[in-house]
Amino acid sequence: GLQDVQNEIDVLELPTFARAQRYTSDSICCHDFRDVDPDHPQAGAALAAADAWPASRARFMPARDSWLVAGALPERAVRIARADGSAALAVVYSGSREAQTFDVDAKTGALSAHEDATLGLYRTGLGASDAVALDDGHALVVVNRLGESLTWLDLTKPPAPKPHEVVVGDTSAGAFPATDVELGEALYMLTAALSIDGDVSCAHCHRDGSAIGKQVSMPYLAHPDWGLRQIMPLRGNYDSRPWFLEASVDDKTGVPELNELARQENFCCEQLDARVWSHYPARAQCQTTPTLAGCNHVLHCESDPPSECGSGAWAGRALTRDAHFREAAKRVLGRDHSFGDALTTTVRDSRGKATQAPMPLDFAGAQRALGLFLLATNRALPNPNAAAGTAWVEQGRSLFSSNAVGCASCHPLPVAATARATSATPAHAPLRFSYVVTPLRRGDTLEDVELVTPSFVHAYPDTVQTAAGLRIGAPSLRGSWDRVSLLHHGMAHSLLETLATPGHPALTMSQQGWNSRDGQLDTHGSTSQLSASELRALLAFVQTL
Repeated sequence: GLQDVQNEIDVLELPTFARAQRYTSDSICCHDFRDVDPDHPQAGAALAAADAWPASRARFMPARDSWLVAGALPERAVRIARADGSAALAVVYSGSREAQTFDVDAKTGALSAHEDATLGLYRTGLGASDAVALDDGHALVVVNRLGESLTWLDLTKPPAPKPHEVVVGDTSAGAFPATDVELGEALYMLTAALSIDGDVSCAHCHRDGSAIGKQVSMPYLAHPDWGLRQIMPLRGNYDSRPWFLEASVDDKTGVPELNELARQENFCCEQLDARVWSHYPARAQCQTTPTLAGCNHVLHCESDPPSECGSGAWAGRALTRDAHFREAAKRVLGRDHSFGDALTTTVRDSRGKATQAPMPLDFAGAQRALGLFLLATNRALPNPNAAAGTAWVEQGRSLFSSNAVGCASCHPLPVAATARATSATPAHAPLRFSYVVTPLRRGDTLEDVELVTPSFVHAYPDTVQTAAGLRIGAPSLRGSWDRVSLLHHGMAHSLLETLATPGHPALTMSQQGWNSRDGQLDTHGSTSQLSASELRALLAFVQTL
């Protein structure tokens, strides 16, 4: 899964800023069925091939005594004080609306958790984003951005189930969330409640609709040990569907990562774990002969689960993924259905009459709410280059639109993407093509490691993957001025490196041109013939988008 996307707290030495200590999630293992377990390094071999992991991977797990971070997305650290005057630290977690305190060893900087997930952390409001210590460091006031409120935490007492919260913003239209779009925003920020281990949210990788500028190995890659993906920004999604590198995802088909945060295999009554269900008749057998021993568990698992569902990793967990999502939504948002102002489902009465009703916030409903939020909110940053009307920019505009360079063929203005039908794309589908730069390959076999798993293709059938490799869409170029890494694998560190062919005169000695595939130049637009001045003019125009 996303086991390596963790919530780390570093303690740095001054004045060198060298790292003295590092702490990570207390749930790094083993909540998800795929988690690497350092105590059972052979467990990965028992999983299906797509999810299996080698025993050697356990060596890369952080030391167990560093598993202290009990919340999701550490947002702010505040120095506090204990009753005896000893040093302590409070950390606010925006992804799980919690706060946790740590005692600090003054000599080594080592942290020891004062609260843990078992006993419970301090609760904050929705969207905890900042905090300040008061009362000589014995109290913490937390700023809740989404809830437009302040939470007062008395750190001299154990965490209370309902902390003191004061609304300070304008909630005349209703307390957050008050609309289906706001439900999506809440789930975007607080996705950790939906995840199986409670420690990952959408905002971990897509802060404020941006990208964290980091390449990661994604669980839906067929070769996660070798493949990398650049995290994509979510700005401007309202008119650039379909989304994702594969151009196969939109607001209705769902968010691939949400599936990875809570795979069905983690819920007993989904009946996907062979360690349990291989001992029972198959569903088809039970439908034919429901009196077979064990068939009541198979056919009516939620009301009559087998004893295995209440033991081990299943203990205390919802029996199905949909139930898990509804319970999480009810716990965090106070409701398990949409408001119905944008997200509805068709229901029929006893006479078959159809009406529209609020949508359940199960797995599909949560995906729709997230998709609605991505559609409704642009979140594009003001572009400081947008008003640059110099002759250089106009020259770049002409080059961008020219057939000789070819940028507009795949990135037609004004969207600068082929997400919707254009003169260059068929009406029924966006333009999809093979990688325009050399794909990542294994160093020993030269095998293409950027393929996706069959399960991803099954879940998102618009994905096109053949023996020749994965076909991808053309993402929008809007907002590319503020990105620190580009291309699908994040290897290009500037727009210049993205568009320049290897050895182009516009490059410096420390820069690498990526505009080639397997030795063939100009596979990402024809730029090898451009002078250094012309290429920089082209880049100046792209930076205005």
